[in-house]
Amino acid sequence: MNREPIFRVDLRGFEPHVLGTGRGHKIEVKRSLRNAILRKVGPAGIEKARRRLDGGGLSLTVDFFLWKGAPGVTETRRKKDIDNLLKTVLDVIQSDLDNTTRGKGLGLIDDDNEVWEINAKKRLVDSEAEEGISITIYRNQET
Repeated sequence: MNREPIFRVDLRGFEPHVLGTGRGHKIEVKRSLRNAILRKVGPAGIEKARRRLDGGGLSLTVDFFLWKGAPGVTETRRKKDIDNLLKTVLDVIQSDLDNTTRGKGLGLIDDDNEVWEINAKKRLVDSEAEEGISITIYRNQET
């Protein structure tokens, strides 16, 4: 079945981060991703996606492009856990980054309980310029 994306963004030259320890670090990681998405699609693109995402179940496809590192250098990017990478994305597409009015997310969904399906992959890339995240949101066909 062919599905039309409701929202799509492809960020390159952006290092995907996991949420580390410390409240300040977590918020900064989320804000960094949120701001990169806003720069790419603009406020009008976010608003258009919000209007199209009017509740119901959603499906996400997320590709994480991780730099494999320079030869002979220990590189930890490839070791990032996919579930921790996904947590950052899920938090950012929601309405609130830190459960306060200070850390607004993109507001594409109210809560991640609206996500019924996730297809996520880690892919190794040869350069930092290729590094990034691709996020696509679809309407779930079962809802």
